[in-house]
Amino acid sequence: MHDSHKRSVVKGMSWRLIGSIDTAVLSYVFTKDTGHAFQIAGAEMVTKIGLFYLHERVWMRLNPGRKRVQLANGGMAYVETHWRSIFKGITWRITGTLDTLFWAAVITGNTTTALKIGFAELITKIILYYLHERGWMCISWGRRPHNLIPDPTASGTS
Repeated sequence: MHDSHKRSVVKGMSWRLIGSIDTAVLSYVFTKDTGHAFQIAGAEMVTKIGLFYLHERVWMRLNPGRKRVQLANGGMAYVETHWRSIFKGITWRITGTLDTLFWAAVITGNTTTALKIGFAELITKIILYYLHERGWMCISWGRRPHNLIPDPTASGTS
């Protein structure tokens, strides 16, 4: 299946809401300052929507971790494997953590605090992203068949 641009945008927005709440909570835990926590989460909300969209579009073009399955109509299609979701989560987390480190350091002026927030996010957000990714796989809205492979036995030639 192939995700539409609208699906990628909505999926990015839903992830950003979850991610921003996590960032705000973690930022508050390490800074004890609600102002800094909301500034960091707010700055990330803007930059990470764009970064997530780009990340999704790159992964749409990559085939590793897609498994061929036979459709009811006899054709073949690709579905994503669990390890693909895990690897997507890791690549997104690297991108997201660098963004978090940047904003946390700029807003707090403290690299140590920024590193603490970033390290905590490595753990919480990989888990949250995996759950988000698997949840979106259960939603069919905005998906269309992609990379269909015709069944050679269904061609009518003997």
